Amino acid sequence: MTASKSRFATSPPNFHEVSDYPLSPQVYNQSMTVCIAAIADEGKSLIIAADQMATMPHLVAENEGNHKIFELSNNIYLLAAGSGFNAHKVYNNAKGSSVRASTVGDWVLKIQTAYKQIKLYTAENMFLAPRGLQDFQDYLNRHGSLNNQVVALIDSQLMSGDHFQEHFIVTGVDPSGNASVYIIQPPGEFGQINDFVAIGSGQSHASNSLYARGYSINMTEKEATYLVFEAKRRAEKAPGVGKATDMIVVSKSGKAKNLTEAEIDKLDTLYNEVMKGEKDLLTKKLSK
Repeated sequence: MTASKSRFATSPPNFHEVSDYPLSPQVYNQSMTVCIAAIADEGKSLIIAADQMATMPHLVAENEGNHKIFELSNNIYLLAAGSGFNAHKVYNNAKGSSVRASTVGDWVLKIQTAYKQIKLYTAENMFLAPRGLQDFQDYLNRHGSLNNQVVALIDSQLMSGDHFQEHFIVTGVDPSGNASVYIIQPPGEFGQINDFVAIGSGQSHASNSLYARGYSINMTEKEATYLVFEAKRRAEKAPGVGKATDMIVVSKSGKAKNLTEAEIDKLDTLYNEVMKGEKDLLTKKLSK
């Protein structure tokens, strides 16, 4: 499906490598979606993709308006897996912040701050307000006078973190011309990715596809665009991943392009041809 840019919605010191924060598959795959970001052209190009599946407790359906790519600033984007309501709150909080941001790294810090603020606000509304507590400070002040069972229940709910399991990718091409990809995950940690990353229920399918193809940042924009699309198509086998696809390519010239429906269809035709060709070749080899 066509993705409209208008609707989409130098790194700071001490940025950690993603290996510093092992990603738990149990937590990583709770969000019913797939979002992918991959660096190409020796770090100068970027390809991002996401589905448009809307998932709620009573509904799983394709939704053209359910875009999961948000434009933060020129050539810098936020991809979200999880509650669309929470994703928009984080996005709007970060966009409304007065802190200046001109690079991907700047936006990572703004999104991380917004993530923690919205998570805190959500926890206060869900677990404290129904018990007559105004906020966390009020809870701490009255902690000693509350019923022990109430305190135990609140503490258990707060520690579980189940109320806010959103995952985000912050990615883009800086004014310097360098592409970068970061992930933000519960409880608000972030890490930098050197080549590609996927989030959502289709994460393992998409990542395995790219690993199997030997994905490298040295691949051309054209190669990378197809492989990211292929990874997204393979991820459609996962629960809650829709067929409708949004894709944006930021070329090494610095120009961002939202792929049209016709261009997505062309990639889909190529994907079907590649899959058929590989199947036919395997059948031929096995018949000998």
